[in-house]
Amino acid sequence: MATKKRMSKRTKRDNVKSRRNFMRQAVLGSAGATAAALGTAGVANAAEEDVKPIAVPSEFEKAKRATLPTVDFPMSGAQVFARACKEEGVKGLFCCPGNYDVVHAIMDTGIPTYSGRHEGSLCHAADAFCR
Repeated sequence: MATKKRMSKRTKRDNVKSRRNFMRQAVLGSAGATAAALGTAGVANAAEEDVKPIAVPSEFEKAKRATLPTVDFPMSGAQVFARACKEEGVKGLFCCPGNYDVVHAIMDTGIPTYSGRHEGSLCHAADAFCR
């Protein structure tokens, strides 16, 4: 009579072919291969070589010195947003309105406003408007 070899639950689980066991071995194998190929010193040297000092663009200094525009309150949030759009040079608004206050405020600043019922058709209209 053949003697049965006693196996623990973990041994039985590790021998089972499953996606989880496959992934565990694949991750461990790729991590080991990467560490062996690069070595820890190679990773540290690569990180030190790519470091560049942080440079602040000159536009930030210009923005600090620029005068702030005057704001006449009381204004609604929609009017503030519309004014910001106008100052940024927005050429047109294409929207499926959910907030008519914003749409009306933008229209009042002189920006052409186009409305529709579906975003897809408005994307095509905006594309044609830009071309």
